[in-house]
Amino acid sequence: MKIVHEFNNQKKEGEGVGLFLLTNDSGDFFSTIPSTTSSTNSSTTSSTNSSTNSSTTSSTTSSTTSSTAPSNIFSKYNGLINYESDYYKDYFKSIESINIQAGNPLKITNYFDRVEIEYEEGVKEIYRICEEGLIYSVQNYKGPIKIFLDMKKLYDESTTGRIYEHKYVKEKLRLVTNYKKYSVEEENNDKRNKPLYECSLAILGVKNVVINDPKNSVNWFERNYPYERRRNDSSNYWVNNAYTINSQGSVHLVFSFAKTELLAVKKSNEVAKNINLILKEKKQAVDNLVQNTSSFEEGTAFFALNQLLVKRKTDKRKKILAGLPWFHQNWTRDELVSLGALIKKGYYQESKDAIMEVFDNYYKQKFKAMNSGEGLNSRDSIGWLAKRTNDLIEVLKKKNELKNYFSPQELGYLREKTRYILKVELENSREGLIFNDVKETWMDTINRKGFSIEVQFGFLALFKLEVYLSKLTAKKTLYSIEFKNFKELVRKKFYDKEKKHLADNIDEEIIVDYSARPNIFLANYLYKDLLSNNEWDKIFEKVIEKLSCDSGLFSSIDKNHSLYRGVHTGSNNDSYHNGDSWYYINNLIAIVLRGINKKKYGKLIKQVKEKSINNLFFEGCIAACNEISSSSKSEPLGCFNQAWSDAMLIELLLSE
Repeated sequence: MKIVHEFNNQKKEGEGVGLFLLTNDSGDFFSTIPSTTSSTNSSTTSSTNSSTNSSTTSSTTSSTTSSTAPSNIFSKYNGLINYESDYYKDYFKSIESINIQAGNPLKITNYFDRVEIEYEEGVKEIYRICEEGLIYSVQNYKGPIKIFLDMKKLYDESTTGRIYEHKYVKEKLRLVTNYKKYSVEEENNDKRNKPLYECSLAILGVKNVVINDPKNSVNWFERNYPYERRRNDSSNYWVNNAYTINSQGSVHLVFSFAKTELLAVKKSNEVAKNINLILKEKKQAVDNLVQNTSSFEEGTAFFALNQLLVKRKTDKRKKILAGLPWFHQNWTRDELVSLGALIKKGYYQESKDAIMEVFDNYYKQKFKAMNSGEGLNSRDSIGWLAKRTNDLIEVLKKKNELKNYFSPQELGYLREKTRYILKVELENSREGLIFNDVKETWMDTINRKGFSIEVQFGFLALFKLEVYLSKLTAKKTLYSIEFKNFKELVRKKFYDKEKKHLADNIDEEIIVDYSARPNIFLANYLYKDLLSNNEWDKIFEKVIEKLSCDSGLFSSIDKNHSLYRGVHTGSNNDSYHNGDSWYYINNLIAIVLRGINKKKYGKLIKQVKEKSINNLFFEGCIAACNEISSSSKSEPLGCFNQAWSDAMLIELLLSE
């Protein structure tokens, strides 16, 4: 399918699947692919309820009969997904898909504030998202608009106890669906107790509607989502063709989700009332975001990252979500990695707020994987925290703006907290090194228990930060001897000068693992001063040969290693850190190589950049960088939009 990205006088065109993702500042998002005409939807059937004023239908789910599916089905994570912040504080799905039958799509255009899909005979769909809901329009179209619902908590895949109630108020062109989820025991009980949860979807602009009976199994469709099937994830699920709107030319709809009908209706009314202002502000926000960039590529990558920068009602600050659609949490490591781009783009307050929160969260030798305090320990976050704190302070000092963001007291707090972390970690060190358990580094699906290289180099970055903060606050450094000793120990234990090797990990038995992995590039990025440029260069020469694949991507392990999996194995994780290529790592490798020898590695750097840019614009979800790819072939997979993939591409583009 033809894909176009257009902003002012800038344009990029190419071919792709047409998957797109829209987000708002509150953490809600919508994604889909364009509808196509095929035999899969030619026999779609539905029962016909009266569309008279205030008609109501309710039923439990029957899933004994399968109907054929519409053609714009890609992933179970497509559709409208909202973060319900007032009561459940959880993610909910409501719309599964919106399907029209207008022939094959000709072109999909990303205007950044909206996405437009053009079909045969002048038919056009327009999708927008705002804080209060999804705004959908179709023009020059005469035919059915089928709306499929899958109302549930995002990860609730139970097919029982699903109760839909539809209400249509004709004079207000308003259609509301109230949904209640019950336990299996109460599914067919007329005197049900309190549901497990409930939610509502309000739609404005509805006319010429046929409301389908959820009691009739012909209105239930069994999906087999191809993206999940490829990922070896659960891919079969039943959804409801709730209603069909018969378009006579143009239709304009507003979809708003909330816990209650009252709030959903209120939100949809707010959108309808302020639609012109909302569209204007959305366009202005995008203009401010994209136009102040050095290139269209950088602007688009920053747009992608900004789609993951949110402030939900439950958040005290703006936070970077790790990735959409399923890494919709604020992960400590992922955010710290991604802060490099925010710092370079001048988002100093957001970066400071994130850094201060992570420092506050350190307690008794632990950073958790999520800033909320949940998840596994994240031992490599120490190094990323040190690196990003140093990056931010250096930039602010260079711009003579340090005092505008950090008070003397705050700098003193950072110094003392850095010293506290050094003290705790040194007291708990083993063999003089910093220990990490299984699943405590970014490679959290494999056994790297022991002393991982990026953890040690990250700790060197923490020593460096203590020296810098002590100097800034006119205090004497307290750890100069320990710093010197730790550098000598890491060099001795990890660096084989004769073979030009740098170990990836040393296990508890002090067995050194020299397997080629991209973690040595992380080590250089976090603290490059342990080795000379020439020493790094010789190491990288060997590792690049082992990690480079015919696809033009870098593997996460030596492609000749017995554990290597060249094709993504999906949710069983066999390939995740043993073969899959990570876009953020590819970009980071290019950044590191540019710093070592730009001329020597110029061709490789260009190749990485072009791969990531193609992924950003066309290969995966448009205007977003995927999480991973198979390494033996270019096959974008994982999350549609991954923060550190976006961020490292921005850093790469700005390092030129």
